This record gives sequence, C-alpha cells and structure tokens, in this order.
Amino acid sequence: MVLLRFFIEVYSTLIVINILISFFPEYRSLKVSQIIYNSVEFTCKPVRERLPQMPLDLSPIIVMIFLSLISRI
Repeated sequence: MVLLRFFIEVYSTLIVINILISFFPEYRSLKVSQIIYNSVEFTCKPVRERLPQMPLDLSPIIVMIFLSLISRI
C-alpha cells in the first residue's frame, strides 16, 4: 500500500510538471519534457476524449482527483 501511494505521488508530480511545461512552449521540445508528456498522456488522453470540448484542458485535474481517491482506499 505504501508503494502504491508513492507511485501515485510521483505520477501526480509528473502531471503537475507537465501542466507547468505546457505554459512554456520553448521547453516542450526538450527530451525530458517529451518523456513526461508521453507518460502523463497515457492517462490523460482517454479522459480528455470523454470530456466535451473546452478551452481549458481539465483532464489532468480529473486524473489527479481519481488518483487521490485511489490513494485513500
């Protein structure tokens, strides 16, 4: 259980980093940014596809809420 919470915290941190990187286009081309994006996109893309079109992407927030709920179980 402790290990699961650790991975959830790490993944949540990656989501936050990805959100921050999205505000700085010049950093998106860095290799580490692409790795973070690809790892986060794995969970955010299915959520984004189920949401209606909006000007603001809420999928990372929804994924983080879901992960938070899982970690409390």
